[in-house]
Amino acid sequence: MQAEVTDTRTLFTHYRQVKNPNPEFTPREGKKTLPFCRKLMAKAE
Repeated sequence: MQAEVTDTRTLFTHYRQVKNPNPEFTPREGKKTLPFCRKLMAKAE
């Protein structure tokens, strides 16, 4: 029983970050996310 508890703890403390190979931005209707992102990108240049 004690071994099971430590196994679940290591599962939660050690995790691998999953990277999205094909990120895709999908703007929601009625939201001004895209113009806001463009504004930020323009400031970053």
